[in-house]
Amino acid sequence: MRGSVFVDPGDGVPLDRPSLSAPPPETTERLLELCSEWADEVGWSLAFDAGDADAVIVGPGVEAPPAAPVVRVDRAQGVDGFRWGIRHLAFSTRWPVETVPYGLIEDQLMDVRRPRRDPRRGVVVLVHGGFWMQSWRRDLMDGLAVDLAERGWETWNVEYGRVGGTGGWPQSRDDVLTAVAAICDRADTECVTLVGHSAGAHLALTAAAVRPEVIERVVSLAGLCDLEAARDQRLGGGAVARHGCRARAERGAPDAVRRPGRDGHRAGAR
Repeated sequence: MRGSVFVDPGDGVPLDRPSLSAPPPETTERLLELCSEWADEVGWSLAFDAGDADAVIVGPGVEAPPAAPVVRVDRAQGVDGFRWGIRHLAFSTRWPVETVPYGLIEDQLMDVRRPRRDPRRGVVVLVHGGFWMQSWRRDLMDGLAVDLAERGWETWNVEYGRVGGTGGWPQSRDDVLTAVAAICDRADTECVTLVGHSAGAHLALTAAAVRPEVIERVVSLAGLCDLEAARDQRLGGGAVARHGCRARAERGAPDAVRRPGRDGHRAGAR
């Protein structure tokens, strides 16, 4: 389903910083050109008036118009926040979700997409990345959730407490474990597959080390698993230190969060 999005970045997002999506745009005009390209990638278009748009994306401090669905980009997300906001809107429209809680804390939510074929192929739990930071949310995994659902998998896209909010180590991992237990109950299954991206892969692998009888397999996508190297290189501006997870054997860190083997396999991944 095609749609249109109006983007008002304001002046709260630095345009001169590197991003994962594109070279620094430097100007608002160039950022809007990039947003038009990103919208086209998912079959959407850029609207030039908020009143004509199906949805709106605004930068920090920008007052959003009423009525239309709104995505707010945090300063810490930078330019990448606009791309992922567009993708979230497109995929949410393509396959709407049911959002359910798995706890009492604000971030303990998950989006479920059930396949339209019967029987389902299995249950997949998605754990997003973003250096465990509060600024990045589960919408990073929307595209993968839709693709898997279209292929017959039941997907549960999990939010968890993050640094700057209710998370850190081991709270973030424990949220994933709590979510998995709730999913097994609600989806009527004894085992699940976890798919984690970046920092989410770290959480998925460490959760599997705790509950291998329930977590049947783990798929690590660009996993942030070598915490020693990530700490030494200050990836994410020192994300490992902020998260509070220590990659030291004397603290009992599982192999999954120390050095990966030469063949890329890690403890907890099957």
